[in-house]
Amino acid sequence: MKTRSGEKEKLREKIIDQSIKVIKKKGIHSASVDTIMESLGLTSGALYSHFSGKDDLLALSIEKQINLLTDYLSALIKNDTKEGLRNWIKYYLSEQHVRDTENGCIFAALVSEVALGPQKIKNVFHAGLDKFYSALESGLPSDYKDKRKNVQYIFSTMVGSLSIARTMKSGKDRGDFLENILASVLQVLP
Repeated sequence: MKTRSGEKEKLREKIIDQSIKVIKKKGIHSASVDTIMESLGLTSGALYSHFSGKDDLLALSIEKQINLLTDYLSALIKNDTKEGLRNWIKYYLSEQHVRDTENGCIFAALVSEVALGPQKIKNVFHAGLDKFYSALESGLPSDYKDKRKNVQYIFSTMVGSLSIARTMKSGKDRGDFLENILASVLQVLP
C-alpha cells in the first residue's frame, strides 16, 4: 500500500515525536526499534522506510527536541530578557519538572546515555548544547563578563541538580535541595 508524500512526512514526524518520549522514559539503549514502533501501533520494519536505522531516528529526534527547547527559551528571553530567563530557571528547578520526565529537559534525560552512545548522537547533542548555550547567553546583559563560561556553569549545575533530585524521594529533603540550588543559580545572574 502506497502513501502520499504528505502522509509519509506526517508519519515520519509522528515517529520522531514518539521516539523522544520513549527514549526519555527508557533511555537510548533500552528504547528498541520494536518498542518505539509498537508504541505507535506499527511494525519495526516501517521504521526503515523512513530512516536509515535507529541511530538516524534518535539523532533526528534529539535534534528536534533540542531545537524546540532552544526556541522556547529564546522566545521567553525575547519577551522579557531578565524575568524570562529567571522564570525558566525557576521552572527547571521545580518539583513539577522533576516529576515530568517524559516532557522534561532532553539534556538531563539523556546526558549520561549520550556519553555512552554512538558518535552521531554525541555530535548532535554537542551541537544542540552549543546552540542552547547561545540562547542562554542572550538572556544575559551585553556587558556581562564570561557569558559562555557562566552559562556552562549555570546549566551544568541545573542539569546535574535535576538529575540528582530525580533520584531523591519526594518531600522536604528534595524540596529543600531544589530551593538551595535555585537560590545559588539565581545568585549568579545579574
